[in-house]
Amino acid sequence: MRDMLVCKDLWMPVLHGTSKPENIDTLTWDAMHLKTSAYIHYFIDMSLYNNFGDETKANELWRKIESMFQTKNAL
Repeated sequence: MRDMLVCKDLWMPVLHGTSKPENIDTLTWDAMHLKTSAYIHYFIDMSLYNNFGDETKANELWRKIESMFQTKNAL
C-alpha cells in the first residue's frame, strides 16, 4: 500500500501528518488528506470498514491500519 501511495504522489499526508508543509496552501493540503484517505479506503475490506470508515486524515488512518495489522510477536 505504501508503494502505491508513493507512486500516486499521495504519501506526503501520511508522512507529514497534520504538520502542513509551508509551500502548500491549506485547501490543497486538506484535499490531499481526503484523496489519500479515499484511496486507502478503496482497498480496505468491507468487513473492516467500520474501524476506519470515518477517518479523513491520512496519517491517522495509516496509524490505525498499522496498529491493527502490526505483528504482535516479539522476536
